[in-house]
Amino acid sequence: MGPVRPWLFVMTVLLAFFVLPAPTSAQDEDPPFAHIQGIERGDFWTFRVSGKAKGEVHNEVASMEVHKGADGRSYDTYRIHAFSDLLVQQEVGTGTASTSTEVQERIDVDKWVRVDDYATLEVFGTTTVKPHGQDATTQEIQRTYEPPLVEDIYPYTVGYAWESEVHLRQRNGDQSWEVKNALHMVSVVGYEKVTVPAGTFDAWKMVVRFSAEGASYERWYSEKACTTVKEIRYSRDIGKDGTREKGEPEATLELTDHSCSRSAKEDPVYSTDEVTLTRVPPGMTGPATSPTFEQRDDEEREGVGVGVWLALGVVIGVSVSLIGYGRRRR
Repeated sequence: MGPVRPWLFVMTVLLAFFVLPAPTSAQDEDPPFAHIQGIERGDFWTFRVSGKAKGEVHNEVASMEVHKGADGRSYDTYRIHAFSDLLVQQEVGTGTASTSTEVQERIDVDKWVRVDDYATLEVFGTTTVKPHGQDATTQEIQRTYEPPLVEDIYPYTVGYAWESEVHLRQRNGDQSWEVKNALHMVSVVGYEKVTVPAGTFDAWKMVVRFSAEGASYERWYSEKACTTVKEIRYSRDIGKDGTREKGEPEATLELTDHSCSRSAKEDPVYSTDEVTLTRVPPGMTGPATSPTFEQRDDEEREGVGVGVWLALGVVIGVSVSLIGYGRRRR
């Protein structure tokens, strides 16, 4: 048996998946807008994972601290601590000689997200892997983003789409750094009710594609829970409207418990160097219905401001799209 790679590292060690019934409208009126919402130390989110990975993921706001990004700048950040205990199904061999085996994985990582907009700077921690009948091995895992990865922009509603391109560096154990450019794309395709173990929520449905993971996924974000309450991850690409044939899901995350502050927070001003708004519904203009952008000049950019990959992806995903708040169009 070859070396076991951490399952979903960049999927955001913080989320959950499940098969959803036919969409139902959360309300007859136009869907509300999502606005960013504050978090505090001690806020937490717990998810059940099912599919090719089974177990639990827990995310908690551990502290607020200054952290240096891959671009050399120092940022005010929240450190999100995430850990998971998973049983991951893996295929060994090829063709008719392949067999299925289960591997125990424990992922324990910290994720630093920028206070202003929750963009991700870095993920760092350890993964412990124990194949069936073999000894457990522990190794470090690390991923950095330059510029910080902006996964969500506020405010948004159904019909919005955006994308971010980052220079990604990642390593697993003693392996050398893997360096590549990665594109992260989000389309908001619906607003509907979704039921998970933590309850029934009105949620924005999004279709997300991230080239670094080689996968696509659907996620449902709830203002009430301050996070994505459900996420379904696929190994194949899915259309921007979510209607393309998807095949069997790789993993499903569902919220089982949470506690979030939902404190007041102003919507961020985004940099055109970090994220691009690619689609806006007709008639959506102004600060209440469209994110605010600014072009940062070179001087400002140079200054200083205040298998395991799948499992890790599951863990990390939850903390990336952590917070948001919906309210009516102003």
